[in-house]
Formats: sequence, C-alpha cells, structure tokens
Amino acid sequence: MQNHNQFVRTLNRFGLGSLTSERSRLIAALSAFLATWTINLACADAVRLPVASVSASANDGNVPANTQDGSLSTRWSANGDGQWIQFKLASPATVSAVRIAWYKGNERKSLFDVQTSATGSSWSTLFTGLTTGSTLGPESCDVADSTGQFVRIVGHGNSVNLWNSITEVEIFGTSSGSSGGTSNVPQPKTTAGLPSSVLSLADWKLTSPVDTSHAGSPDEILQPELNTFQDTKYFHVNSARNGVVFNAPCGGATTSGSGYPRSELREMINNGSATAGWSTTSGTHTMEITQAITHLPDVKPHVVAGQIHDAGDDVIVFRLEGTKLFVDQNGNNGPVLTTSYRLGDVFTVKFVAHNGGVECYYNGQYIYTYKVSASGCYFKAGCYTQSNTSKGDSATAYGEVVIYSVKITHQ
Repeated sequence: MQNHNQFVRTLNRFGLGSLTSERSRLIAALSAFLATWTINLACADAVRLPVASVSASANDGNVPANTQDGSLSTRWSANGDGQWIQFKLASPATVSAVRIAWYKGNERKSLFDVQTSATGSSWSTLFTGLTTGSTLGPESCDVADSTGQFVRIVGHGNSVNLWNSITEVEIFGTSSGSSGGTSNVPQPKTTAGLPSSVLSLADWKLTSPVDTSHAGSPDEILQPELNTFQDTKYFHVNSARNGVVFNAPCGGATTSGSGYPRSELREMINNGSATAGWSTTSGTHTMEITQAITHLPDVKPHVVAGQIHDAGDDVIVFRLEGTKLFVDQNGNNGPVLTTSYRLGDVFTVKFVAHNGGVECYYNGQYIYTYKVSASGCYFKAGCYTQSNTSKGDSATAYGEVVIYSVKITHQ
C-alpha cells in the first residue's frame, strides 16, 4: 500500500519489526502512525462523514459499534467468508474514500470488498483489496465517487482461519443532502454571506466575547439584529459557505457567571423575544448539532461545543480536552465519545431531555442517559472556550467551532 514503508519505519522505531505478540504495543505503534498518516482523497474537499448507525451480519461479542469508538484496542469480529459490517451515514453523501484498520495477525492475508448503496438493499462494489504482513494494518482505498447513504465492508476472512477483525473505519466524502429531516454538512451555499443564511437563528441570541457600548455585558446580539449580524473574527460564515464559525479568544470578555469567554448561541422563544425555560421532567426537548471543532487554546486545550444550562448552572455539555471528546455532567466526567478526535472532523451530537433525564447521542448512536431533574433549562450551541490568561494561555489563543446545522424541537 502507498504508506507501507512509513508504517514499517514506525514499527521499527517502536522495536516491533518482528514482534508477533503484545498487541497493546502494536496498537501504540499504529496510533503513532495514524497520527501522521494523510490520505490522498479522490475529492480534495472531502471530510470525514458522520455515521448514524452500524450493523453487521454477525459478531462474536466484539460488536460493530467498536469500529466507531476511536479506540484501536476494540474491534468488530466475525468468522467466515462473506461476513459484513454496514455503516449508515447521517445523510446521503458522495463517498470518496474509506479508511480501514484491522488486525492481520502473523503473515496473514485479508480480502475486503467496499460497497455503497442508496437504500441498503442493492450494492455496488467499488473496491477489492488484498494485503499481507503482520500486526495491525491500515488501508486507505479511494473509490469512484459513489453516492449513497450506506457503506458496507464485506470480509472474506484472513488466510489462516477466516476471521474478519476490523478495529476502526472512517468514511470520507461530501454530503449530498439530508435524510429524515436532519441536515448534515450541506453542500457549499455560494450565495451565503450571513450566518442567518446558513443556520436558522430565529429563536436564538448570540453572546459575543467582546464588551463594547453595544447592549449586553459582554455584547449580546438579539433578534431582529441577529438576522443581519456577523463579526469577521468571532461569528461569520466559513470559506466553504456551508457552516458558521464561532471563535472565542482566551482574552475575550466573559459573562458575570464565568471566567471563560464564549461565542455562543443561547436558546430563545417567540422569534427571539423571550428567554427559553423548560424542565427535564416535563415534555421532550431535543437539540442536534452537526459541527467540527477546528481550534483549541495552546496551554489548556479545552472547549465546550454544546450544552444544556438550567436556571443556575451547566447541566450537561459536550466537551473536548485535547483529543478526548466526552460528556461532562456539571463538572463530572461522563462517557468518553472518542479519545482520538482530530481538529476539523465533522460529528453530530444530540441531547434529548425527558422523563427526568438527558439522553446523549454521538453520530446517531445512543450513548447513555444522565438522570437529572432540572428546570429553567435552555440549549446553548457554539464555542465556549475553557481557558483564559490566568491558565497560561495568551490573550490571542482561542477556541473555534464550526456549526453546519443545529436543530431544536420541543414536544
């Protein structure tokens, strides 16, 4: 494969050139290799596509969701020729490349077919690959820009005992629409000049990381002003014109209840004329965000990118610390979504608050329910940088989030 020599050099550097045991050390070697591995994508504008769900023809207890958890120490595995694992994308997309990492064992060969489908029933085979060698093996296969919402990898078993064992799968391409009412990474909107032309901002207000003579401390942009508002530094449309950039510098102005700056939307009601307030014990309240975290502060690289707040404090947030993307429960660590988040990767998260709890979803997969009774609640979305100059960061260090879509429903 194209990057084989680089992988071998990485193995040798870890002293693993001839090692056939101690799998944890092999994983460390592969992790270091993947950190520097770039894929020659067929489409220069391709991004990692969010996966809504994963299924498989069979498994031996190593479930298919393990291929999306960001960990090379977990895997999907099943025995036999023709066993498959299937990925449903968050929306229809033009698939340009698929990256697969799997355990090959000692001098084994593995044959995989990569297929796409619009419906999940009729499949087109776009790639067949054969590899040799030992240890974990990553592969990148460019495919012929096939449009669909389903990607399937069919395994024909390794050459020793017909086991298929895949540790991680990443799918790259460009979104071509929406499905089920959820828009994910839309195609570039060439006429989009204002954030309101990308996101529906009717029931939001913006808290800015600056404090000027404008109303609010720091500045708050309410409707109807928000419809025509942009800030070239802190709140603007990205260069692809398909997302809104939220930027909050570590030296930015802060609200009275926090020492950290934010460029963040706060949920409102009645076309932005009044503040929202609801309870986790009454009704069903949902927020889904498709976004990418694109920059972190240098010294304390922490950012919050979506939260539920109640009348007094944070209830639950999606938070990135370095490469660890996880759920934070008012200062207490909740489930880890991935330990290997890469800046710029697009992902979808969702909160569903009802029945005295908050359900959390990541790329379409249910993660867990945080049991909590809270009132006066509202959603927030954007960039809430979790650092300031007292933490050692410079005033110009910053966090940044790009939001491609955000949707709220109340029932």
